[in-house]
Amino acid sequence: MTFTTTNTTFRQLMGNGLSYRVPRFQRDYSWGPDEWDDLWNDLAELFQEAPEPAHYLGYLVLQSTDNRTFAIIDGQQRMTTLSLLMLAAVAHLTGLAAPDTADDPELRRAAQLRANYLGYLDPVSLVPRSRLTLNRNDDRFYRHYLAPLERLPLRGLRASEELLRRAFLWFRERIAERCGADGRAVASFVDAAVDKLFFTVITVTDEMNAFKVFETLNARGVRLSATDLLKNYLFSGRQSNEQERQYNRIACALANHALGGAADTIRELRSVYPDDGEFRAAFTDKELRTASSRNRKVARYLLFRLERHVSGEDFDFESAQYDLEHVLPERPGEAWDQFDDRQRVSFTYRLGNLTLLAAADNRAAGNAGFTVKRSTYGASRFAVTRKIAEDYDAWTVEKIASRQRWMARHATSIWRLDF
Repeated sequence: MTFTTTNTTFRQLMGNGLSYRVPRFQRDYSWGPDEWDDLWNDLAELFQEAPEPAHYLGYLVLQSTDNRTFAIIDGQQRMTTLSLLMLAAVAHLTGLAAPDTADDPELRRAAQLRANYLGYLDPVSLVPRSRLTLNRNDDRFYRHYLAPLERLPLRGLRASEELLRRAFLWFRERIAERCGADGRAVASFVDAAVDKLFFTVITVTDEMNAFKVFETLNARGVRLSATDLLKNYLFSGRQSNEQERQYNRIACALANHALGGAADTIRELRSVYPDDGEFRAAFTDKELRTASSRNRKVARYLLFRLERHVSGEDFDFESAQYDLEHVLPERPGEAWDQFDDRQRVSFTYRLGNLTLLAAADNRAAGNAGFTVKRSTYGASRFAVTRKIAEDYDAWTVEKIASRQRWMARHATSIWRLDF
């Protein structure tokens, strides 16, 4: 099997009229706030006082027969998210432009970013082409709404389309927070980032061989010398944070029988143990994207543990009798018009917006407005859910934040370690 391996920046990937497509039957877009936040934080670190020279985004496995159009065999989540980031920058610049001013500098910057990283004019047909085509479920939404920056629908979306919508709005908000009304800052941020983000790109001409490479990268004990050397070099040059170093030291001590047991181990963790204020602050802002099964389990565990602390009742958090309820629904109807798009993105998956309901009650509540839901909550067997009905006569971002502060105070007691 023959293939080429190169280290390629995002700017190089998107240049020279190259285009990428996600095979029709590849999985849908699935990244959420945790992954978006990780990517954004990695980007932010590239612009600190002593920045890293580059950020490695991992393997990108491509298949092509003409070296112009590439099928993305592995890496579609990263490529799609970077495309949404570029679209968010273009949208922010467009929003900064003066009305009815065709030659506004912000519009020129937006047009240049779009041409460089999102689409190009086919020199033969003179038809605009997108550099990225998504799979059969996601491409219509991407092509008809996101790419042309049309008004985004709020209802009737697939789960992956909703994630695409939310990701675009999330990155637009981050760019606005970072750059404000300074269009030059937006363009400068993007222009520097695209040269610092790089992949190890593995290109294979045969589709079956491309999938073999993908399987090899995800298998144990199989070597790919060029990429392995790069990976080892990168990891050898990166500094682990303090928490990782302490975990490694304690794990080695346990393996060497230098620690006596659980009590000694807990004492050794004290240096990385957050104080009550740090923990409470982190819990107060925490969100969990419950489209992920892992996050759904974590959210259920937290709420059932909180319920036990408040009421003394010990429910089985694995039981299918009970559901995770989003007070502000994931797909809100007209009864939730008090929340704008930005607030929905920011607060739907906040812990303060999550609670517990019997499965039958959850189905009955559906996407109803808060007034209807409140009566259901008041009759719930869960104390944490009844408290919503008792404490709040409306549901707003302020109420969600208030409830989450209450949860954080209890969580500080529940998960406190006594050294």
